[in-house]
Amino acid sequence: MTKEEVKKDNEQVKFENLRIKFYAIYDKSAVAFGLPFPAPTHGAALRHFEEMLSKNEHMSKFAQDYSLYFIAAGYDERVGAIVPGEVRLCLGEARDYVSKGVPDVKAK
Repeated sequence: MTKEEVKKDNEQVKFENLRIKFYAIYDKSAVAFGLPFPAPTHGAALRHFEEMLSKNEHMSKFAQDYSLYFIAAGYDERVGAIVPGEVRLCLGEARDYVSKGVPDVKAK
């Protein structure tokens, strides 16, 4: 194999071995991302986001300010490094989940 083929093969192995992805909630009013959290899939991250909305009165009240983003391709446990994603990807806006029937904490 050439050096380029070895490098390409190593990159492919790197992404295939990533089991945990990283996500963060963006606050438009603060113009900042919150602390990242791990999840195995986009679906699991969205479920966590929905749960946060149902339990957090502030986030529910100001749902127009919050969005969930996929921010990192994962954690490479072989080298102890977080591998960045190619782009930040918005997975959902909080206002869409609150309006779809995620329970409002004030109603409890």
